[in-house]
Amino acid sequence: PPTVPVRQDHGGSVNDGGNVIVTGTADSTEGSGWWKHQYSGNGAPQIDAALAAGYLEIVNAVSSVFSEQVVAATAADVHAILSPTAGNRRARAAAELMIAWLQFASGAVEHDSTVPLNGQNSVAFLDLMFQAEAVILNPASTNAQLQDVEQQLARVRHAIN
Repeated sequence: PPTVPVRQDHGGSVNDGGNVIVTGTADSTEGSGWWKHQYSGNGAPQIDAALAAGYLEIVNAVSSVFSEQVVAATAADVHAILSPTAGNRRARAAAELMIAWLQFASGAVEHDSTVPLNGQNSVAFLDLMFQAEAVILNPASTNAQLQDVEQQLARVRHAIN
């Protein structure tokens, strides 16, 4: 990772490094159909291919699911992820996970956002994302657990920044 020199009050200095993720500047979230169209390769998407690839690069940098467990290297891969079969609960949860990470990558949802769940409950965006990834990655997760994750991830669209 890149390093940055840090100067101390008494004149000393050290180098420290880390990764920086720069997200987009979107000011509103989009639905699953919108995202699917952006990565379909058909019609006239609202974002260009370079921006779509940049969003995907962010998703792959922050997620433990994409591309470590689920290949998400190309627009076609994303389109396939966003087109799960009805009976495959894990694939459906992964599709919602991809959409939630794309909302983050676009800048529409910030890392410190709060996601309202059903009722009076809410959860921190990153907490939700990492809990959801743990359930999706766990081969012992039940369909009920995966369905809960899918429903919670769908609420990311209503995140409060």
